[in-house]
Amino acid sequence: MPSLFSIPATRSTIPEVLFQFLVVLLDERPDDPGGLCQRLGHTPIPEAPMIESVSYTSSELSEAGAEVLMDFQRVNDLKAPDGHAIPAFLLSPASPRGGAVVCHGYGGSKEQMLGIAATIAEKGTAALAIDLCGHGENRTPIGPAMRDELEAAVTFVRRFGRTAVIGHSLGGRLALMSSANVMVAMSPSVMVQMSPQGKWMFENLPSPGVREPYSGYVLELLEKLGPVPSHDRRCLLLYSERDIQALLDGAAGLQAQLPGAEKRLVSEDIRPDVQHESGLIRYLPRWFNHSELRFNPSASETVGSWLADHLASA
Repeated sequence: MPSLFSIPATRSTIPEVLFQFLVVLLDERPDDPGGLCQRLGHTPIPEAPMIESVSYTSSELSEAGAEVLMDFQRVNDLKAPDGHAIPAFLLSPASPRGGAVVCHGYGGSKEQMLGIAATIAEKGTAALAIDLCGHGENRTPIGPAMRDELEAAVTFVRRFGRTAVIGHSLGGRLALMSSANVMVAMSPSVMVQMSPQGKWMFENLPSPGVREPYSGYVLELLEKLGPVPSHDRRCLLLYSERDIQALLDGAAGLQAQLPGAEKRLVSEDIRPDVQHESGLIRYLPRWFNHSELRFNPSASETVGSWLADHLASA
């Protein structure tokens, strides 16, 4: 059997992995001009210099002339009054013109509200998306303490200037109950009475996104939270054009007790009504339109534009 170096070879015919193996096997350094490198025609690659890692804040980058659209970070220091942590994500532009809390509905989570939060941040307002107790990463038992959690979040975003709360469904009801300067309630869960179909849905098709003591607990929770208080701050009531009828009916009562409320309807990208002998099946498109409003592009754009127009003057 011929020896290793009786086989004609050049550097180009030997794979890098095999070459490095030979270097180690023969105990020769690649930078040794009289060793294996020279015999195979290898040109050593100079060792790259160490580069020190440097980080900059969004404000520093903006001052240096770099374009920074927004900063995304997990918030670890948001606490409720009793000391428990409130999981949250913060989306902030380089120079925020106010701060907004973005609040999910019953069975939702902060991740499901990131589309709306991003739209808000793109229009110049820092957006803090939170997990209410009993939802998402918030392991605190569900209950009316979520009002205190929301107020803690409003306090947090005051560092950015004037404040807003944007909420969907249950989060919309909480938004209208908050101390923020302005509010956006997307199909808020405010109604004279829940329909039999809605009650059936909560009791028989409970959301896996909420840790509730029993199916249908939402009715008890709404009672414990209490009614939306009357105030004259600016607020937007945003519904699907074909929303749950009980919620659309509830809008009239909200407008009567909230002089600063403006109602708008979203007509794009919503489900049509269906004709069927079953009341539950006729109800389902309305249920989906309510639930999917948080993902509706037209709704997100309406929220972002309205907030940009009204927050600065609140």
